Amino acid sequence: MNRSRAKPYPPDRPSVSVQPIGPDQIEVHVRCRHDGCLTGFQLGEVVTERAAVCSAIMHFHLSSGCGCMRALWSRFRTAAAPADLDGVRDRFDHVWADVADQQTRQGYAVLDWAAAVQRVAGKVTP
Repeated sequence: MNRSRAKPYPPDRPSVSVQPIGPDQIEVHVRCRHDGCLTGFQLGEVVTERAAVCSAIMHFHLSSGCGCMRALWSRFRTAAAPADLDGVRDRFDHVWADVADQQTRQGYAVLDWAAAVQRVAGKVTP
């Protein structure tokens, strides 16, 4: 019988795991059947473990484009995070398209980060 080591199958459901890696430091591993992402965070007054997990889920959802993280969003999002994860991705894509368009036209782009964050969070309409 051939007992070769097989690669583990990706999880059927999205998952999040948190691992301490040092003093006030954690790694957040977000994964689904499509992909996975491992991100390190330095914890402090502003960045709590919950905020780090929320940020990792949002980043993975924005970068991967799959909708698997919707299942985890309501459980892990902070009170300050928007309720609509797909809306966050749509608003981010819109902000990024504006930056790319400006870059194409002018050879550079000027970005008002505070306004961009407000737009992505859904607090300001374009």
